[in-house]
Amino acid sequence: FTITVPVNPEPVGTNSVTVEVCSDVAFSFNPQAYVTNGVASTFTWTVVYDGGINVVSGGTGIGPIAATLNNVSGGTLNAVYTVTATSGSICAGNTFTVTVPVKSEPLGVTLTAAAICSDASPAYDLQNNVNTGSGNSIASTFSWVAADNPDVTGESTTPVVGSFITDVLVNVTGSTQTVMYTVTPTGTNGCTGNTFQVSIPVDSKPVGIASTEAAVCSDASFTFNPQDNVDDGNDLVSTFSWTRTLPSGLTEKIGGGGTGSGSITETLENLTSTVLNAVYTVTPTSGGCVGNTFTITVPVNPEPVGTNSV
Repeated sequence: FTITVPVNPEPVGTNSVTVEVCSDVAFSFNPQAYVTNGVASTFTWTVVYDGGINVVSGGTGIGPIAATLNNVSGGTLNAVYTVTATSGSICAGNTFTVTVPVKSEPLGVTLTAAAICSDASPAYDLQNNVNTGSGNSIASTFSWVAADNPDVTGESTTPVVGSFITDVLVNVTGSTQTVMYTVTPTGTNGCTGNTFQVSIPVDSKPVGIASTEAAVCSDASFTFNPQDNVDDGNDLVSTFSWTRTLPSGLTEKIGGGGTGSGSITETLENLTSTVLNAVYTVTPTSGGCVGNTFTITVPVNPEPVGTNSV
């Protein structure tokens, strides 16, 4: 007589490497795809991570493999899954491994940059941010956008693509203002990193208000302090340089030859028959920040001119 013994096949898996995935991007796969003899199976698995991988989410060790893994190491790290396949409920095959390479995302550092003057660009290097400090040096491209500061103009409140923050920021408030940029880095490996913030302090420039002073007499010394004009603007304590223009008929008797610094002190002579204006163009500077020029107009009354007669 015969005894027939049916022998169920065991599943045969092959050690494999999946397509690379990015840090913080969910992936999943069915180990059935790696069973080379086609035996329908159920699966259990364990996993070992390279140092530097953080588990954002992961499976239970049964069935399909699905996870989200974080890698900010600057290089590719592996998650190695050791899989046991069982056909039906009784025939377990030899274990096999499936390796998942996890590419690093770029890592930037939230910080406050060096202050700039009003009317200047920070020209802040975003790649340098990723390359230094607590960053991970992955070559990247960047998108950046500013949060609106109502006391500053010039900030980009819609996203801009570029490796430098290039806005020209204007602050005339009389105090330092800060513009905060949110930056999104994307590595040249295709992986997008977490956003980080770069805050740019913007020092105010002085603002002077143009004025026309009370008329002075020909041949009489006068002094005007441009700080008074800035006090009418935004009150920043400033230093000053100035140049002067004179119309025909108005001449300098005592002065700086048409240029000077600090207060304006001069004596001008007007021998015409009408009031003539001396116009001083003043440049204010406060804390190294140069403000826009403004004018101080000084009307000079004519003096009477007599002639020796008999």
